[in-house]
Parts: sequence; structure tokens; C-alpha cells
Amino acid sequence: MVMPVGWTSLAGLPEGVQPGPEQAARQFEALLIQHLLKTMREAGQPQQDSEAGTGGETYLELAEQQLAGAMAQRGGLGIARMVLQGLRQNAVQQKPEVTVPPVDKRNR
Repeated sequence: MVMPVGWTSLAGLPEGVQPGPEQAARQFEALLIQHLLKTMREAGQPQQDSEAGTGGETYLELAEQQLAGAMAQRGGLGIARMVLQGLRQNAVQQKPEVTVPPVDKRNR
């Protein structure tokens, strides 16, 4: 089952539970895919005021949301993978070096 994607999709988590970086990266990718789908649809449609308020726009947005979520869950465009890779590289670079002081043999 594909979870809906959007700002409210994190609201369903139990209290105190934070999404892992993998889930957050997939949701980020899904939001980007959803925006791309909406932009493509709007670019290919002539503006028609007669459809406003019929619910058609809402239905299309929900369909785009579900399609984007399904695509992101299955690897999407690879954006989530690149985000995770960047986070991992940044974590390695930010990791402080552990230094061990030299042993003073005189005090033994």
C-alpha cells in the first residue's frame, strides 16, 4: 500500500516517532515528483474557468499525489538515493576525529 504523500503524511506517525532518513528522503522525492506532474499537467491544459469548482482539479491532484508516492516508493527518479548519499557523505565529513593522548610511561 502506498502512503499518501504531502505535508500531512507525517501526521499519522505515533507520538514521539520520527521518520528515518530513508522515509524522509522518499517523501521529499515524492513531493518533487508530484510538483513535476502538476506542472506538466497545467502546462498541457488550456485555462478553463468552467471546470473550477467541479472537483476535477482536486481529483487530479489526489491522483498525482498517489502516483508520485508510488513512484518514489519504487525508486522514482533516484533523488531519494542521491539525498541519502549526500547525507551520508556529510555525516562522515562532520564526524569528529578521535584522538588518543600519548601514554606517559613515567607515571607508571
